[in-house]
Amino acid sequence: MSVTAHDFVSSSERILAPEIASENSEALYFMAGATDFNQGRSADFSTVGCRAIDDRTLEIRAARPTPFLLRMMSARTWFPIPVHVLKQHGGMHRKGTQWTRLENIVSNGPYVLTEWKQNQFIQVSRSSTYWDRDNVNLDHIKFFPIESETFEDAAYRAVQLHRTYGVPVTKIETYRKERPDELRISPFSGTYYYSFNTTRPPLDDARVRQALAMAIDRKGITDEITRAGELPAHRFTPDGISGYVSTVPGVSLNRERARELLAEAGFPGGEGFPTITLLYNTSENHRVIAEAVQQMWQKELGVDIQLENQEWKVYLDSIHLGNFDISRNAYIVAPDDPTRFLESTRTGHGFNVAGWSNAGYDRLLTASLEEVEPTKRWEIFTTMEELLFEEMPIAPIYHYTNKYLIRPEVKNWTDNMLNTYPLREALLEP
Repeated sequence: MSVTAHDFVSSSERILAPEIASENSEALYFMAGATDFNQGRSADFSTVGCRAIDDRTLEIRAARPTPFLLRMMSARTWFPIPVHVLKQHGGMHRKGTQWTRLENIVSNGPYVLTEWKQNQFIQVSRSSTYWDRDNVNLDHIKFFPIESETFEDAAYRAVQLHRTYGVPVTKIETYRKERPDELRISPFSGTYYYSFNTTRPPLDDARVRQALAMAIDRKGITDEITRAGELPAHRFTPDGISGYVSTVPGVSLNRERARELLAEAGFPGGEGFPTITLLYNTSENHRVIAEAVQQMWQKELGVDIQLENQEWKVYLDSIHLGNFDISRNAYIVAPDDPTRFLESTRTGHGFNVAGWSNAGYDRLLTASLEEVEPTKRWEIFTTMEELLFEEMPIAPIYHYTNKYLIRPEVKNWTDNMLNTYPLREALLEP
């Protein structure tokens, strides 16, 4: 069965369907009518600027001038799905159906899913129907779900893995000295940050949020803990995306001002500050960073913060239900436009777990999308970032690098800003 323009249309309709409640639906808001359809103000998908003229021609009508639209359309949110399979299993308008099971799933890439043992491994094999199958080098690839960096590192050292997802922060210097050819560190389009639950006291007070953010030694974290070329994040948006470089000072270590702000909020020297919790998903790296920040807040502000770790699925439920005080978060998107970062803190966005809402900020976001002159857009972004750090719903920590280990026998492996790889080109040599 061929992939046609109609599959793209149906896939867009599904991700925008209100009942699916996709966190990534905003990526399609640049299509005319998409926002109204996704938010339930229109029930007619024909009002959305997405239609198939014929099997090989897809027409996208933008809601406004969008110079970065083609770059955005390379993101996975825009990929087609096997509509005929979803319909068979009732998955067009609800999540959690059987269409992704091994016996049902249909894909059109160089590999197909051939084995899936829950919590053990996933195996994909070279597709016999892929258009360029003769140039796919590997017959099979196995993926292992290992949450612990320590266990992953042990498996790598035992030659049970050819490539890791990450590297324990405590091992980076060791690998630099002992196996420099196996350690890869490259730029990555993302920001590591903490979200403050702005609906819960005392974090509903911007002064408290500012104080906590200003008491974090970001350079100390990147120099002494992460140690893989990460950049301290004084602003949410990484510099250089589409040529935008922020002029906003953002947030930096300022112990004296942090103490003043906490005192102004009614907690001089941390006196009377209630016990609150910093939540992170289970990971040695997240734990080490959380412990460092916990010590900074206790030393600089006299504030005692409890730490709590949860397994990934439980953690996701907690942050999206607002069951946290402070949570570890990361935002990783294609580096196509600064809007992609700044929109994630607007009212109602799926990644705005802080519950922050500012009508002025939302209006500026809309204005940035309607403005086509780059210099004027940069001015709008600057104003948005100034407002973001006046209210401080998030505390950026650092801008990512991608760090992992890869064995010498793996060839044709190239890095990119989104940590996605053309597996069909990978090759194993003896």
